[in-house]
Amino acid sequence: MFQWNRPSAIPDLLGSEEIQRAVVNSYALTGQNEAPQTAIALLDSIVAYKNDPARNPYYMIGSQIQWVADVNPYELAVRDWSPSQKHNLNVSGGAGKTTYYASLGYFGQEGMYRFNTDKFKRYNFMLNTSTTVTDWFKVDLKTNYNRSIYTEPVNPSGKGGWWRALSQEPGRNVFMPLRTPTNAPVPNAYTDNVLSFMDYNSSDKNDEDIMLITASPTITPLKNWNIKADFSYRSQNIRNKTVVPYQERIGGSWTALVTDYTSPSYVYKDVTAINHFVTNIYTDYTLKLNDHNIYGLVGYNQELNKNDFLWSNKTELINAETPTIGLASGQLTGSDQEREWSVKGVFYRFTYDYKGKYLLGSNGRYDGSSRFATSTRFKMFPTFSAGWRISEEKFFSGLKTVVNDLKFRGSYGSLGNQNVGTDMWLRLYGTTTQVDYIFDGVRPVGITPPGLIDPFLTWETATTFDLGVDATLFKRLNLSFSWYDRKTTDILVDGAKYPATLGTSSPVTNSGVLDTKGFDFQASYRNATSGGFTYDITGTLSNYNTKVESFSGNPNMLLSTLYNGQVVGDIWGYETYGIFQNDEEIQNAPIHNSSRGPHSGLIFPGDVRFNDLDGNDSISAGTTVTNPGDLKVIGNSTPKYAFSLNTFLSWKGFDCNVFFQGIGKRDVYISDNLYWGAINGGIGTREVYSDSWTPDNTDAIYPAYKNRASNVTTQTRFLQNAAYLRLKNFSLGYTLSPALAKKIAMQKLRVSASAYNIFQISSVPKYFDPEVLSANYPMLKSVAIGIQATF
Repeated sequence: MFQWNRPSAIPDLLGSEEIQRAVVNSYALTGQNEAPQTAIALLDSIVAYKNDPARNPYYMIGSQIQWVADVNPYELAVRDWSPSQKHNLNVSGGAGKTTYYASLGYFGQEGMYRFNTDKFKRYNFMLNTSTTVTDWFKVDLKTNYNRSIYTEPVNPSGKGGWWRALSQEPGRNVFMPLRTPTNAPVPNAYTDNVLSFMDYNSSDKNDEDIMLITASPTITPLKNWNIKADFSYRSQNIRNKTVVPYQERIGGSWTALVTDYTSPSYVYKDVTAINHFVTNIYTDYTLKLNDHNIYGLVGYNQELNKNDFLWSNKTELINAETPTIGLASGQLTGSDQEREWSVKGVFYRFTYDYKGKYLLGSNGRYDGSSRFATSTRFKMFPTFSAGWRISEEKFFSGLKTVVNDLKFRGSYGSLGNQNVGTDMWLRLYGTTTQVDYIFDGVRPVGITPPGLIDPFLTWETATTFDLGVDATLFKRLNLSFSWYDRKTTDILVDGAKYPATLGTSSPVTNSGVLDTKGFDFQASYRNATSGGFTYDITGTLSNYNTKVESFSGNPNMLLSTLYNGQVVGDIWGYETYGIFQNDEEIQNAPIHNSSRGPHSGLIFPGDVRFNDLDGNDSISAGTTVTNPGDLKVIGNSTPKYAFSLNTFLSWKGFDCNVFFQGIGKRDVYISDNLYWGAINGGIGTREVYSDSWTPDNTDAIYPAYKNRASNVTTQTRFLQNAAYLRLKNFSLGYTLSPALAKKIAMQKLRVSASAYNIFQISSVPKYFDPEVLSANYPMLKSVAIGIQATF
């Protein structure tokens, strides 16, 4: 398969003239008569350069450079399409009592940037063999190997991902060209534009390989009785190397060069080795007595995980072409860690049915984990289920032509979670390479005392009660519905609050209870016509709601953490009254930003106005549920009513697959300045700028276009509806008829074309993916072509 990817949308950024014009206009929006002459001169020079690009993209103010270029960093950096490819070769066969299956694969993908883009490669190999040694002894061997290599330029610290970094700091990333002009005092040099940091030869490389080997012997002493075992070894080795060579860039001076993020230069390496051993030994037996079917299984499980981590860092690279620890001359730092954890336990499974009509089952585990102290290490997690196929009852026979199958089912059971820190129950001392004090002329190594621990830490437990019904109608329509209530107890979170004078943080305890109620529904319809047309349509709908039933770590009901009665995902914010239109409105409104006066320097026409919910004539945020100030719950960020529709069609060798997915309801407040622009310190998009408040545009959606953080605080006016419908996949394929395939020495040949994420309905700004709502990487749309051949 060959595939080409591109961002589904690129932000429509303001150019340098619009940015600077907004700066000039912002002075009037804050009660000042006019902008400083320096700001006006900069705007004039930007316009002059825009009208005559032969001019230099800068002018001098004494010894300081003032840049006036007009760079769109996304247009400059982002490719139209970036390629990827995926290939697999599978071989199967056998001889005598041995069969095998082998697979070899490769996947390669390049990032979306024009220079020094990120690259990903993955190689995988699998070999499975099965040998029947005797009538009662069989051995299966499975070997999997996977190696992945990912390289990218090093992100400037604090800028987020590259996609987000391009939208920040217009003085650098819009006003500065990537390189200085050829006639500049320092020609063809990198400027301080963020793209220079992408373009030069920094690198961050992740190299990872995973090997999994599993041996599975099976002994069958008697008919229907098996004794089995799985012995697995998983080796994972991760190697990271970061190289940041020294780089000088031209910023505001030809002589005082910028070296931020690259001085000192350095090389960093770390190696992680993870070895995981798993043993499963179990036996099962199947018994059929007339109309009674019984199945039982019991077994033993044990796992051991060892993790070794080693890192080192050295500054002052001698030669950027050979960036190694040995060829750096600066300070050397490093450390290592060793961790291990293990679990062991027994498990069982039991099922019973009578005539396929009455169904009973139970399974469970009794597990112990080294992550907890001896006294709380083991816990039992059982599950029980029952079903009734009412359609098999005699009294139901009259309905069988319509309702072919109908089953009611229910279950109740628990699962444990031990995925917490490996040593949270131990009192561990730490070390400091150098303390902040000098003793006898040196700063010695220091020892840090252990924090508080809870000796009664134990498993988190999720207990679920589930009721469901499955039905088949007209032999083609399958329906399935489940309602569940899942209660998660003993949640590991920070415990009780202590005075700051304690000098350490609260210990993690099993102190929370969450209750989740929801449902899952699926409907599918399958049919085939006499003309050879077949179709399969499947739709799903699910929803859930999670509530904090109890949390002992927040006795004061602080809004900043979990609290009793909280609906998970609730968004607290202000209720927006509108936008201040004049000084009179400001004077008569509740106090905003600690001031009522319009000329206090804190609030002006064009600023957002909030409702005084607590009636104290002042807008302020409370800190607790009982005293929230003027905050209230304005929405919920949990995705609601997740749905999908998957359609598969085929006719005479042609096939088509169409897959839609979406979310029916979700609220989100976007605070990123990729969206807000200069209102929150970023470059900004034309969407916000063109509909921002001015004295001549008082019906605008957005507040005045000036740097005012209080205008972008979480509020009802700018709460986004993050529901969406997306065409996730659309593919067309054609499979050659067996007769034609045979003529070219093949068993099967299929060619296909696919498109991914090519259509979407959403009210979220198009340059945000409504699935992840992050500005660090965009949603990609893709097209692909593929060939599948079987010989």
